[in-house]
Amino acid sequence: MRKTRSAFLAIIIAFSPSLGEANSGDFDGGVVIGSSYAAINTAPTNGMIVQGLVGIGTSNPATGLDVEYGASATLRLRNTASASGNFWQVGPDGNSNFIIYNQSNTGVWLPTGGTGWNSSSDKRLKENIIPLKDALEKISAIEGVTYFWKDKNRNSDEQVGVLADDVQKVYPQ
Repeated sequence: MRKTRSAFLAIIIAFSPSLGEANSGDFDGGVVIGSSYAAINTAPTNGMIVQGLVGIGTSNPATGLDVEYGASATLRLRNTASASGNFWQVGPDGNSNFIIYNQSNTGVWLPTGGTGWNSSSDKRLKENIIPLKDALEKISAIEGVTYFWKDKNRNSDEQVGVLADDVQKVYPQ
């Protein structure tokens, strides 16, 4: 019974601005929420256990963790050990793509209904751009091919492109 009551108090304190920063909602190093956890003797150290579905931005979660926030409900993962504050954003963007971007807003995205990831190669994301010498000659050394994926779970249609191995031979950097 004590842990259920402690968890309730932690929620009240954590969301009560009038209590100030001294009341962080830290009870015995952690919090337990849910009636079936009453038999647990201690809460996790500096953590939280929640029974049931958790909703952020929704009062009707449909899964274990359901985050809703307009068109771009991304999850941001921060590296607090990094002095530069590196982070990754994961989730849908405003165009219904699923994205994995870093703090520089570069990364990969999967278009809605897509079967393959895309990455950015836009000149707005680059600097110190220098044209290649003898580019036509070098590009001509890269063979264009058609192919099928070995992995049968990928798109089964015939693909068109170049092989990264061939590009590496011409441009090893």
